Amino acid sequence: MWINRKGDFVFPIDIEVTFDNGERIRERWDAQDRWVRYVYEKKAKVASVVIDPDHKINLDRDNFNNSKLVKGNGSPAHKLVNYWTFLTQFVAQCLAGWMV
Repeated sequence: MWINRKGDFVFPIDIEVTFDNGERIRERWDAQDRWVRYVYEKKAKVASVVIDPDHKINLDRDNFNNSKLVKGNGSPAHKLVNYWTFLTQFVAQCLAGWMV
């Protein structure tokens, strides 16, 4: 697993790694280097990684890039597709009723 720093600001940070068996490990990265690699010798696979899990650092410009899931969750995308389908059908029916 690789963690990298995008900007020039050096700040120590906590990293929480969650495995597929539910085990969690916290690491502390000093961020002196541009990137760090963590290797775990376990049978369990990494399920997710969260940078700053306690949300202590308010200096971050983009909090949406602080976590990564190995296997994504498609439920939010399906919900948006359902809303979009409903909206387009509703507008089409309103336009069809208006044109008659």
